[in-house]
Amino acid sequence: MKDPESAKFRRTQTYRSKYGDQIVCGEYDARNSFGGYTGYDMYYFRLRGGQVMARHVDTTADEYFKMARVACDAAAKGQVPIPTSQTG
Repeated sequence: MKDPESAKFRRTQTYRSKYGDQIVCGEYDARNSFGGYTGYDMYYFRLRGGQVMARHVDTTADEYFKMARVACDAAAKGQVPIPTSQTG
């Protein structure tokens, strides 16, 4: 983010995984280096014990690879994938 103080957030949702992780999803917009807003994109954070375990931030520059949207859709359905190394 070129101008973090300009960040706007909306549609924030929180979920809890069956492993106790907190999932935070929503949309953000912030000013670019030209001073204009680019439009809202999605973000996803998975927290465990106050630490970020995973994060995805979509951008308008990449219209085909939207990991935050995929991860938030899974969280909303209660299907948060956790790597095998973290469940054992």
